[in-house]
Amino acid sequence: MWDTAGQERFRSVSQTYYRNADGIIIVYDLTNSQTFSHVKQWYSQVIQMAPKHSQTLLLANKIDLEESRSIPLEQGQALADELNCDFFEVSAKTGENIVKGLTRLVIRSLESLQKKKEEEEKLKENTQVDKPIEIRDPKIERKKSTCLGVSIEHMVTTVNIYSALMFIFSLHGLSQQETAKRGNVFGISGMLMSIIALAISNSVFGHGYVILVIGIIVGWIIGFTMAAIVSMTTIPQMIALLHSFGGLAAFLASVAKYLDHGNNNDIYRRRIVC
Repeated sequence: MWDTAGQERFRSVSQTYYRNADGIIIVYDLTNSQTFSHVKQWYSQVIQMAPKHSQTLLLANKIDLEESRSIPLEQGQALADELNCDFFEVSAKTGENIVKGLTRLVIRSLESLQKKKEEEEKLKENTQVDKPIEIRDPKIERKKSTCLGVSIEHMVTTVNIYSALMFIFSLHGLSQQETAKRGNVFGISGMLMSIIALAISNSVFGHGYVILVIGIIVGWIIGFTMAAIVSMTTIPQMIALLHSFGGLAAFLASVAKYLDHGNNNDIYRRRIVC
């Protein structure tokens, strides 16, 4: 709390007293009409120098000298209403209404500070600062991939190659009666390898499993149709053919997803639609 230290007698108070003030008290002597007439001048300084959120309290001192009163209560209240500030008649001698007046000023000041804080936060939320747009090169991003991501990508490629070989061996085994059993094993192995590779690729690169399901269904439909058309002498050959085409479908779906994710060569950056 700042005290003007007698400067108010010359109606010349340094601006330092107003700076960052949350609450300001203007006091006049209710036994001295001249001090009452100076209230508006003091208030004009408050408006000019004090922060906008500061609250003003008008006090009429020396209520204990009622017999010497020259300013009626109604006149003081009317001036306070005009200046839009709280008003109390007090006695610095007896302490009457001092605590009540200061308490009101503190409450008003805290409410004003809270309102100011909310307005600043709201303004901050509504003010959007444009951020620079970052254009990233997919090739560079891929080079920044972790060692784990790169090794998994290579592993998926390797598994897909072996799956394709299994598919070829499976078809070759189905061509003869004595190798049908071996072809069946190759067909099952190729399909399982493709499914595992696609599952790993999906979990790492975030792709869905819809293509895997569709690919297997299509492969089994094709395999069943071929089994019905091609003359088969044993049940294992039919099962091997179903497995073989199922593996082919899973392999194609896996390769499509891998190429869709991207490779270091732009020639492989394309989509395969089955």
